[in-house]
Amino acid sequence: MYLFLLLILSLSIFQTSCQKQPSVSAAALPSAKKAVAPMGSSTNNADLEKKKLLAAAKAPVKPGLAQDFFWAEFYFYERRFIEAAQIFSAILDQDDKYPNARNLLARCFYFLGNPDRSHAELDFVLSHPSKNAEELLDALFLMGAIALESPTSSTKMLQKGIGAWETYLKIAPKNNLRSKVEPGLKELHERLKANKNNSVALTAKPASHQTRFQKLSSNAKDFEKRKAQGLDAFDTEDLLLAEKKLKEALALDSTDVEIATVLGRILIKTNRFSEALLKFQNITKKYPKYSPGWHYQGMAYMMNANPQKAVESWKRVIHLDPQYAAQFKLQDRIAVATSMIQ
Repeated sequence: MYLFLLLILSLSIFQTSCQKQPSVSAAALPSAKKAVAPMGSSTNNADLEKKKLLAAAKAPVKPGLAQDFFWAEFYFYERRFIEAAQIFSAILDQDDKYPNARNLLARCFYFLGNPDRSHAELDFVLSHPSKNAEELLDALFLMGAIALESPTSSTKMLQKGIGAWETYLKIAPKNNLRSKVEPGLKELHERLKANKNNSVALTAKPASHQTRFQKLSSNAKDFEKRKAQGLDAFDTEDLLLAEKKLKEALALDSTDVEIATVLGRILIKTNRFSEALLKFQNITKKYPKYSPGWHYQGMAYMMNANPQKAVESWKRVIHLDPQYAAQFKLQDRIAVATSMIQ
């Protein structure tokens, strides 16, 4: 609904001002071979300090949000996404609608491998319409890119991605990214149709669409009940209930690696990155051949400003299970993290 309202609001604003290409696209990932990466080249600390000295001459002199944004944007274009995200977050704590800050924060999380957080930031942008044409176009574009790039996009995320890109094309019909958006939009429709077909197939079998908890037998153990309730809650993004039930289940069986992994993912989703890292370090130590443990440990390392360790974790996944690594596009994540290594 908000995309429809946004379209009505935006058509009059954008007709003459929206022909500039958005600064970030799925094709602009650092690993893309033909696209020009928008973040510039990565730099080590010594070179970064030299660039900072040159940039300082252009920075706003007066301390405040404008100066903070200047340096956050500087870090962003140097692919220092963690430093940039920290500053953008601080800016938004003071002004939750500061121009372009939330869009760029969403991009930071996107490149750091946290599409859920990126999606949440874009939801805020699109539900609080701005008069800035480029800001709204960028948010629409990235919303579609997230849905397209994520191998585990839900039906809801696919629908939002389709709505965003359809709106994007209506607002900016002559934009030079049309050649990328149109085939991407077609793929999103195909994936949504496949999702719906799967749902229809499931509903044809009365028991198959039930939740984990509903599928349990009448004599299921207390551990099984709590685990099923926790995983069901996680699937519906009820993270408080999920964490409660899964902790209860883990207290009954501390060896269940699936529960431990989902609890770690909850920590990442709720920005408790240090706790998440400790959780996954423990998992990978106890279960060194469990690919999801290494996968999400890599994400935790990224959120804890350690791209080198993230790369090591993701390379372990590729070694253990190449198919799993390909499904989650870990080579792309490795490329981004490698560009950030000091």
